[in-house]
Amino acid sequence: MDWKEGHLVKIPKKGDPSKCETYRGITPLSVPGKVFNRVLLNRMKDAVDAQLRDQ
Repeated sequence: MDWKEGHLVKIPKKGDPSKCETYRGITPLSVPGKVFNRVLLNRMKDAVDAQLRDQ
């Protein structure tokens, strides 16, 4: 698995396992991918906050 890609994993919830709505999807990411996503999120948040303060 590449650091910037993820694979959807189905996690069953309570209920009828034959129905799609009884599953929750998660995407496990690699550690470098998580770090990159956090850095990107923080930079975007800082940029948006600065734009909103200027208005």
